[in-house]
Amino acid sequence: LHTIEVKSELQSVRASLHAAEAAQRAFLIRASPEDLALYRDRSARAERAADAVRALVADNPGQSERTARIDAMLAARIAALQEAVAARIG
Repeated sequence: LHTIEVKSELQSVRASLHAAEAAQRAFLIRASPEDLALYRDRSARAERAADAVRALVADNPGQSERTARIDAMLAARIAALQEAVAARIG
């Protein structure tokens, strides 16, 4: 059951990040407030899912180390997305 929970949350990280990327692209094209809100929501969902993964593997040093690398990659990707959004906003 634990493994399934971890895999499910990891899938949520991936799906939410993909959705954030799509919403960010839509915002860059249309400058729609709805796309911006969707981008922000999906980015936050990805971060919450990553938090859940971190909590689930906290008792396993090896998995915690791998989760820290995922966290760093996620943070870098979201920062890059946000930089483009900020530039579009002006």
